[in-house]
Amino acid sequence: MRKGVCPNCQKPVDYDEGQTVQTCPSCQKDYLTSQASKLYGLLYSQHASNGNIALNTSMNFDKALGEYEKLLALDEESIDAVFGIALAKISLAKLGEDIIPELIAFLDGKITKIIAKGNYLPEIARYLLTLGFRYDRYFERASEVLKINNQYLDEAAKARFQVVLKQAITLWEFIIANLEKTESSDDLSSARERLTSLREADSGIDAYQVISKGAVKYEEIKENAVFENRVALFKVRIVFMIAQMVFVVGAIIGFSIMMSNYATNPIPGLIVFGVFAVLFLISNIGGRIVKNKLSK
Repeated sequence: MRKGVCPNCQKPVDYDEGQTVQTCPSCQKDYLTSQASKLYGLLYSQHASNGNIALNTSMNFDKALGEYEKLLALDEESIDAVFGIALAKISLAKLGEDIIPELIAFLDGKITKIIAKGNYLPEIARYLLTLGFRYDRYFERASEVLKINNQYLDEAAKARFQVVLKQAITLWEFIIANLEKTESSDDLSSARERLTSLREADSGIDAYQVISKGAVKYEEIKENAVFENRVALFKVRIVFMIAQMVFVVGAIIGFSIMMSNYATNPIPGLIVFGVFAVLFLISNIGGRIVKNKLSK
């Protein structure tokens, strides 16, 4: 059986590859299997691409989650959808939110089912590591907020730091258990090293002092998102990129005017060239600053 999408009602269907025409179980209308296959491929690529761009480029995590959920509805065994949803949920998690138990419950059955079929083992191993690294970034950013100068903000911040660290350990244990099923020795080795370092960090939690008692400071920040939604910053970067292209064209025009009037009066063309060249440099510097902020 092959996966497809009914051209009539847009619902996922499983069709016999040897059949030319089949009946959709949802709308009870006949469809061409060739059309169902093409529509499935088109929608799969669309949702996967949109989800990846939203997750890793524009940092629009709500959109990324929506796209990957649509992809999962299209194909419940899509590893792009399964791990995309997990990555998006980590990116949307607030400082005081326990996301890992929910994620492991979501991933466990789906990964086991896919691995049991022997499908996409290298891709699953890659995604498992990506998932671990994404939560590591969550852990690092949470640590920066919960501590100042290697001191916990208050007692509640220390307790929350310990929970986040314990959940990181739990996630990497889950990752290692599934990497063993994929038989990816190199990935397994790096995952075990990461787990060892986290356990060492767990044993040294009490090495840092607490600035104040109670939970006043932690209560003020626990609803904050750990990963900043950077849609606005991404749009600013796009504006800088467009501006650079416009300024390059302007500089070329100015240079052309200067050269065509070189023997008589090159000054106007030189001024135009100089203005656009300076504007290009300014937009280039601004674009680099925004790019660096997006990469953090």
